[in-house]
Amino acid sequence: MRAPFSDINPNCMVPVLEDGDFRLTESSAILKYLADKIGSPAYPQELKARARVNEMMDWLNVNFYRDWGYGFIYPQIFPHHRRESVASQVDTIEWGRKKSKVWLDLLDRHWLGRLINFEERLGNKLLLKSTRKIVLTEAGQEYLVRCEQIARDLEKATAPLEPATSESLRRRPFVHYDQAALNCLQRRCGSNPAVRRPTDRPTRSCGSTP
Repeated sequence: MRAPFSDINPNCMVPVLEDGDFRLTESSAILKYLADKIGSPAYPQELKARARVNEMMDWLNVNFYRDWGYGFIYPQIFPHHRRESVASQVDTIEWGRKKSKVWLDLLDRHWLGRLINFEERLGNKLLLKSTRKIVLTEAGQEYLVRCEQIARDLEKATAPLEPATSESLRRRPFVHYDQAALNCLQRRCGSNPAVRRPTDRPTRSCGSTP
C-alpha cells in the first residue's frame, strides 16, 4: 500500500478505524475500543473476566496467527511474502505448517475444549463453528441472555433487602436459572447473604420451553 493510505496508517496495513477525529490501527486495539464504546458483554468490565479475554486475544495474535498467517498462508498467496529461493520457500511453508498444527491442536484441546466440556454438561450446543465464522445457536443466544440477567442480578445483590413482609414476598418474582447458571452464581457470590440459591424450586435446562 502506498500514499495516500500510508498517510493514514504508516504501517501500510489494514484495518484502520476512524471515529470522528480519532484514528486507531491494529485489529486487537480496534476490537477492544469498540467493545468499550458500546459496553459489549463480550468484553466484560470485571477484572479477571476481561483478563481472560485479553489472554486469548494475545494468544491468537502472538502465537497462532504469527505462524499460521506469516509462516504458512501469506508466503503462498502474497508475492511480497515469498522467499527468494525455492528451497527457502519450501522450508518456510513446511515450518509454518508444523507450527500451525501445534497451535490448532492446542486450540481444540485447551481453548475450545473448555467450551466443548461446558456444552456436554449443559446438553446443548452454544456455538456453530465453520471455517468462516462462529455464531451463537438458538440455545447459545438464550444462555447469553440468561447470563446477562445474572450479571444484572449480581449488581443488585449488594443492595439492602426490603423487609420480608408477606406483601413483598408476593410481589417478588422468582427467577429460574438452570444448573450451570446456578453454579456460576454460587461461585461469584460466595457467602453473600443477600444472594440465596433457589434450591427448593425446579430448574430447567437451557433448551427447554418456559
